[in-house]
Amino acid sequence: MAGFHQREFRIVALIAFLCGGLCLSSFSYAATVKQEALDLATYKDLTQIRLDNIRESIQKDIQSLSSRLEIQDKRLDTQNSHIDQNLSILGILLSALGIALPLAGLAGYFSVSRKARNEAKIEAQKEARKEAEVTANDWFQLHAHELQSRLDALQSKLQQMEGQAEVGFNTHIQRVQHGADLAIKEMQLSVSGQHSFKKNISELAATALSEAAIAAKNKPESEYTFKDWNNRAFDAYRVGDNERAARFWRDAADDSSASPEQVAQALANAGSALTDLKQYDQAIRIYEEVIQKFAVTDNPLLRKSVATSLNGKATCLGLLGKLEELNQLLDMLISQLEADDMLSHGEDMAHAMTNKVVGLGLLKKHQEALELCEVFEKRFNDTKTLEIQSHLITIRCNKISNLWDLNQKHEINSVYEDTLAQFGRSEDLEIKQELGDLKSGKAFIYMCDAKEQWSDEEFRQETLNKAAVLLGEALLLRPNEGSILGNQAYCEYLKSNDAADIQEKLIYALDLDGQFLYEGTLNDLLIHPVPEKDNAFRILLDDAWEIVKNRQNKKG
Repeated sequence: MAGFHQREFRIVALIAFLCGGLCLSSFSYAATVKQEALDLATYKDLTQIRLDNIRESIQKDIQSLSSRLEIQDKRLDTQNSHIDQNLSILGILLSALGIALPLAGLAGYFSVSRKARNEAKIEAQKEARKEAEVTANDWFQLHAHELQSRLDALQSKLQQMEGQAEVGFNTHIQRVQHGADLAIKEMQLSVSGQHSFKKNISELAATALSEAAIAAKNKPESEYTFKDWNNRAFDAYRVGDNERAARFWRDAADDSSASPEQVAQALANAGSALTDLKQYDQAIRIYEEVIQKFAVTDNPLLRKSVATSLNGKATCLGLLGKLEELNQLLDMLISQLEADDMLSHGEDMAHAMTNKVVGLGLLKKHQEALELCEVFEKRFNDTKTLEIQSHLITIRCNKISNLWDLNQKHEINSVYEDTLAQFGRSEDLEIKQELGDLKSGKAFIYMCDAKEQWSDEEFRQETLNKAAVLLGEALLLRPNEGSILGNQAYCEYLKSNDAADIQEKLIYALDLDGQFLYEGTLNDLLIHPVPEKDNAFRILLDDAWEIVKNRQNKKG
């Protein structure tokens, strides 16, 4: 019985020790959680870790208590074993003495005692576990309010930080979109102008446009707005992916969030991209969609988009060789623009008059073309707008060409030199490329002069050398231009007979400008023909064109 009481005492002592450990843990926790400076993630992690540690500590204490009870049980079993051995010896002695009955009673007593001890052990284990659970629950109940307050504070801070993150993210998106808008504004002039210069924007603007396009890619297309489609279209156009640019602009125009002005502009841009792809018929259909939708409007922005689309359609008609239709369309457009105070002296009028001069030259109406050049120069010669200055250089190039066709060669040099003096120092990419066309045009005149006096070898070589120098300068100003490369190939052939290198250049040039360049070159060969040269060059040209067409058919 003394062993049983001793065991109870130890159980009580263990429970007291457990309670004391729990209290110490709680005091330690209360001291720790006061560190308000920890960030959100650390608070949450520390709280979870502390709760896990408390539970683990309680479980360990329960396991330790059970272990000690088992040790006590083993000790009792050992004592009972000794008692059993002694009883056996005593039984033998009592049997010998004839007192079996008292021995049986004593054995029964110890049997009952053992059973009682086992039951006491089980009850003690139950009570210890119950006490541990009660102690843990009491601790949680005691600190529940504090823990809930802490968790509420963490939740509030989380919401605050999420709000700040959202504000920061939205601010970043706004900055990116602002930069993209600036890039689009820069590029729009080139997209809707007479030529496309996709990379003529600042590096900062290009980066912003790229980021805006990436942001759009990261969400489903079903959630796109007009801006998302437009950002992706301009970014694709910037890197030369005109096919995707045209598709994105078509999608932008079809988006329900697009305003009428945005629809018109996106469609006009899609037409420009298709023109760059030499898909002239498709481009014309897009331009006609703009013209039909917004033909009758008082909105100045829509009127401008209609004018842009009419100019775009005119360009495609010229490239398709539909010169009479081109001429009629431009007469109608110029008449409309003259009646519009806002557009009569703007880029749309300059573009229309430029197209008209080119068309008249192709129709061999050189005097009319020169007269329109004079009208253009009087209206726009003093302009400071780069887009119109670009058209002015094109007008000068065509003026030189028409003067040469009318054999008014004495004026050509002055027009050429005046243009170089006026724009030669410009750093604008578009102006430089127009000057490249000017130099190429002057070089072509040199080649024609050389052919005209072919029998004069000294004059011929000197004149062809001048042409070669100008073509080299032109390619520096306007690299990868089919017409300049074609002129260079022809000039080199007139100077020598290196057919292999010349054919490679012809293939490259025809890859760029296609049938338009091929047919134009055939016409150029008829100017002051030199049969021993031009017949062989015609064979090289035909062979190169067949190679290019076969490549295109395989791709198609």
